Amino acid sequence: MSDHWKAEYPNRRNIFWDNTNVNIPAPSDAAMNRETYSLYYGGNVAKGGVFLFLCGWMGTWALWGGAIADTDYVPRSGIFDAQTEFVDEVDVDDSDVKFTNIKDKGYRCRMAAWRSGKQQLLQPFFAKADRKFTSKEVLQSATIASHRSGNERAVNVGKRSGKIARGAENHDDLADLDDLWLCWGFQANFMFRPIH
Repeated sequence: MSDHWKAEYPNRRNIFWDNTNVNIPAPSDAAMNRETYSLYYGGNVAKGGVFLFLCGWMGTWALWGGAIADTDYVPRSGIFDAQTEFVDEVDVDDSDVKFTNIKDKGYRCRMAAWRSGKQQLLQPFFAKADRKFTSKEVLQSATIASHRSGNERAVNVGKRSGKIARGAENHDDLADLDDLWLCWGFQANFMFRPIH
């Protein structure tokens, strides 16, 4: 990771997270249709996580039905638990350095992050009725939004595979689509320049 990021986020293990969609055909099963229909995307989709480390390494996280809210996707898909397990079991030398999750302001999972290994969540501040942001809140929100621009590029790279960009077709197995999504998120690190 560059010296710029080390100075900006000292003694933190930062990870930028976002969610995106992969289009799927409307299922004939009513329950599956409800589970995959997203009002936000205006159709049936699978929703997956995309992460980015400050060193430029990116990846994807499992696809779920598109009806799940971003706030629910993060803790229910096991992201926080996997990060806690990494710190506790894999990276024992730096076990005192917890993950700091950097997200946009649409996520409401600060307590879920804290409950899972005392992880932190950085995101822009929310506006409250009849109250202006303080100067510190404005600067912190702008800084986080600026730093998250790399994450939007990671989402773009995550969807560069032709199959993922086209989405699933009528006879595709959704489990195979999930495998492709996860493999592409790993493989893309060796095909494109690191994202900073």
